[in-house]
Amino acid sequence: MPSKVWSGYLKSIFSVMILLCSYIECFGSWEKLSDICKSSTFIT
Repeated sequence: MPSKVWSGYLKSIFSVMILLCSYIECFGSWEKLSDICKSSTFIT
């Protein structure tokens, strides 16, 4: 795999992790996050 593709892949993983961390900080727990995920899947 080219290094450019690999670094882009790592950056996307980091951004997802940062999003998850900010969600956890905002809502305080994984349970609320999973509830949001469940409700969003019901909407779609």
